[in-house]
Amino acid sequence: MRIRFLKWLAEFSTENYQAVLFIAAVISIICAFIGAGLQIRTQWVDMLPESLASVKEFNAIIENFASDSDILVVLEGSPETLKQAAESLAGALIQNRTLIRSVDYRVDREFLEKHGLLLQDEQDMDTWMQLFKNLNLTGVLQRTSGLIEQGLKDESQSDDAAKGRIAQRGMAWLEAWLGYFERSLDGNPSSQEELTQWMEHTFYGETYYFNAPHNRLILFVRPQSPDHKNARQIKGLIQNALQPYPQVQVGLTGVYMVSYEELQTIRGDLKTNSVRSLVLILLIFVLAFRMLLAPLIANLPVIMSILVTLAVVRYSVGYLNLITSVFGIILLGLGGDYSIHILSHVTDPEKEGVKMSEKIKEAFVTSGQGIITGCLTNSLAFFTLMLADFRGLSELGFTTGIGIIICMSCVMCVLPALLMWESSLHGKIPKYRHLNQRRPPAVSFQFLQTLGDKLVRYRWAVVGVMLALTILFSYEARHITFNRSRTAIQPENMPSVKVLNQVIGDFGLSPDGALLSLSTLQQLRYYTHQFEQLPEVAMVDSVVRYLPTVADQETRLKKISGYRLTLQASSQEHQSYYLENRRQLSEAFGDLKKRLLELASMAYLQGEYEASDRAQQLADGVVTTLQAKVNTLGSPRGIDAFQDVFEKSARAFLWRVTDTQPVTPENLPYAIQQRYIGKDGKFLLGILPKEDVWQEPFQTKFLKAVQEVSSRVTGTVVLFSQSVNLATQEVRWCTLASFLTMVILLWLDFKNLTTTLVALIPLIVGVLWMLGILHLCGVEYNVLNIMAIPLILGIGIDNGVHMIRRYLIEGRGKLGLAMHGSGRGILLTSGTNVCGFGALAMSTHPGLASFGLVLTVGLLATLTTTMITLPALIAVFEQFNISLKG
Repeated sequence: MRIRFLKWLAEFSTENYQAVLFIAAVISIICAFIGAGLQIRTQWVDMLPESLASVKEFNAIIENFASDSDILVVLEGSPETLKQAAESLAGALIQNRTLIRSVDYRVDREFLEKHGLLLQDEQDMDTWMQLFKNLNLTGVLQRTSGLIEQGLKDESQSDDAAKGRIAQRGMAWLEAWLGYFERSLDGNPSSQEELTQWMEHTFYGETYYFNAPHNRLILFVRPQSPDHKNARQIKGLIQNALQPYPQVQVGLTGVYMVSYEELQTIRGDLKTNSVRSLVLILLIFVLAFRMLLAPLIANLPVIMSILVTLAVVRYSVGYLNLITSVFGIILLGLGGDYSIHILSHVTDPEKEGVKMSEKIKEAFVTSGQGIITGCLTNSLAFFTLMLADFRGLSELGFTTGIGIIICMSCVMCVLPALLMWESSLHGKIPKYRHLNQRRPPAVSFQFLQTLGDKLVRYRWAVVGVMLALTILFSYEARHITFNRSRTAIQPENMPSVKVLNQVIGDFGLSPDGALLSLSTLQQLRYYTHQFEQLPEVAMVDSVVRYLPTVADQETRLKKISGYRLTLQASSQEHQSYYLENRRQLSEAFGDLKKRLLELASMAYLQGEYEASDRAQQLADGVVTTLQAKVNTLGSPRGIDAFQDVFEKSARAFLWRVTDTQPVTPENLPYAIQQRYIGKDGKFLLGILPKEDVWQEPFQTKFLKAVQEVSSRVTGTVVLFSQSVNLATQEVRWCTLASFLTMVILLWLDFKNLTTTLVALIPLIVGVLWMLGILHLCGVEYNVLNIMAIPLILGIGIDNGVHMIRRYLIEGRGKLGLAMHGSGRGILLTSGTNVCGFGALAMSTHPGLASFGLVLTVGLLATLTTTMITLPALIAVFEQFNISLKG
């Protein structure tokens, strides 16, 4: 039945070759247009089952908040220039609502002026009110000393380091305030505007998001979509907005930009490697078959199959993922196999003089069954992967499995037509016929028969050496390790990765964390508090910091109202600092110096040497100087001038910020609403880790901690970790399922269990060799290259099948002839596969490179075991009169 079908197919394709080529061309063009719009998705959420809680949560966040992550724009330059550049850039980005959802780059002062005191915790607010209870200079100094002493003695803190940190509160504003005071005593009084700015800076803190040295400023840009198709436009928008600031350097990072640059790297690698692979494969065809059009004839059906597969995937899966994106290179290698087996027969020097149509028919009869069996074993091995929950594996199984069947179909239908077309050129183009007559004969690979005879003679020695090597490599395979870090599969030289490392170093946290959406403010406050208690968490980013509870707001509003009454009643009498008042001021400076020295000692004992030096210098420097000047000052004019300008600026500012109003979600600034509140009113909570969350073992620690608080947490790092876990679990049973599928299929094909098991031996031994060699070469498993293991089963089985098929045709005692008949095709098909996967191993993307390396080593190992171990083993079987049938 199968042979009759193969004869019919050969006759139909050769007799109607022009129509077949025309139809193939039309189909190829149509499929090229269909497949052109196919996207490559690098997000890990596209590889996990949609039933996972983290995947549902992630998709809900995308739908509700437009995107799961920010683009971090890092500007570098001088502080003032950075502020101007940030304002200009933010304005340009916010205007483009089609691309940008929100921009967060500085504190909203207008919002803080209306509600700032309500957002402070109780202790900070009480400190402010106590410090500025009245605005008399002596009183401010005395209360500052009291606050430092209170911090040093605070028993509510469990360790001295915490006391030291509390005691340092306000040291920055104190340094500036004393500096203004000294200027006034030296006859250079500060303006009310200067002191107002100092009060604002003290109250608001740093308005822009600077690093500690103030040479880098960061903007958090939330795109309208996680889709990377807008990334180039956003980058262009940023570059155009910053053109007036050539002195400012800009860097982009965050999950969005890292994924985009990774996608660009993958696309570049696939293009380069596809061309590289194709050139090497064409070279093999030219050298092996010595036909001018052999490369074109052999590879046009394969290219057609890739186009058709792209169209099928476009209307089935809808996209390619990080793993399935390499299917084209897989088909370039595998598709050449089918062409080679047919071309090997057609170009056999012994068939010289036979009509092309007869040679094609004979090739289909002798090689067609092996091609179909190999195709079915390959495709079914891949289709078995579709049973996996991990979509990275299941989609790889479908895409490559269907691609292999399409590829075999294209070769069997189109290759005969191309061969007939090439043969027709002999009569139409005399010069072409002349060139073909002068070409050297195809490579005969006669050495393979000699090798087969040698293996028969030294069969026991060969089997012994192979067994010893198998034991050695099996032992090594047990010690291969798994690298769970994303850096193992991510290009290190990407600009976004370098900027990301800068951000982690500058700000002491990783911007890539976990996410959770919550329905109510009560839930949000609960989980914010729970996550804040985790030692692995640097910060919990949620709207809670802008929305105190109603009860807390009412309590604080009462205190603020009381303070306003006190402030209103404590108008300064503007008395001059004569001798008595000046003596009190001097004593206040003396007490402040004593407290600062105590603070310096405390900080030094706790190893906080920078803080210790700062307090020591302040005490011995400006405080000592001011005390001396106050004692020796002839006229109180400088003190009076500072008291007057300080009182006016402070009173005006404090009166404004205490005129506060309750905070509600509705009166939050637009940028905050867009960042934290979704379309359906849910709230987004971000959990930022203290260290680089992509590095082990911190990643495992962080994820374990946050998932104990809530199993619903999601985010790219969560999805990546789950992808690693699921992939490693499912690769094991998928490999077993693929192997069992091949056993059943081969048994049904050969109808003999012994023959089936012998055909599998090269594959089993080759996989063991591959794993051992990888460990000896220092290669580790990762989430991508581990998926090459089930692929090796599907690809590597072909060699053994073709060898056994040829042996069964040649018969007992003719192993050398069988090796010569099948070995040529096996060597050439393995060569094309190695060209494909070897090119992939040269990728700049470490994940793709490791994937290609594992496949290349696996193919070379199975080739070696097929060409050496299998013939020797068959010779041993013959010695014991064990017959192979099928």
